[in-house]
Amino acid sequence: MKSFINILYLKLIMIKKTLILSLMVVISILLISCSKTEEPTGSVVDNAVEETVETSEVPIEEPAEVVETVETPETEEVPEEIEAVEETIEEVTEAVNGQHTVEILIEQFSPQELTVKVGDTVTWVNKREGRFYQAYIIGVRNCHEIESKIFTSEETYSYTFTEAETCTIVDGINTNMAPMKVVVEE
Repeated sequence: MKSFINILYLKLIMIKKTLILSLMVVISILLISCSKTEEPTGSVVDNAVEETVETSEVPIEEPAEVVETVETPETEEVPEEIEAVEETIEEVTEAVNGQHTVEILIEQFSPQELTVKVGDTVTWVNKREGRFYQAYIIGVRNCHEIESKIFTSEETYSYTFTEAETCTIVDGINTNMAPMKVVVEE
């Protein structure tokens, strides 16, 4: 039993010495890699072709400073109303051009319902980011020909509607998301 304890003691001493030696090597490597390297003295010549450009000094006259004071009446800021008007203008412009944009968000389409005319094109833009960033547009029932590839954040899928119908569109990636409705009118 005594010899077993002696052998165990000797093995522990060897393990301790090995650990200390390993620790010293790691510390040495860290010190060497973190030490500040000296900048080389003298000049370093780049092998690229050097081009000398001569400049002539031309006096530049600076214009006199003009300060105008404009008094504006104080008005209340209504950013919400401005944003609503800008969105309406954007929607009307898209409708006139026959182009409509739908954003695919994490939990919904925006807008949820869209009315377009035959020949109009709807473009779905994937605005998802993070862990669930992919989207997959699928038309249901009578609109089964609407089917995108799987696309990632900021990629798009477009479809031009050729007949009057009402289409239900779902996302094949986030199947818990509420479907959107596209009403196509003559």
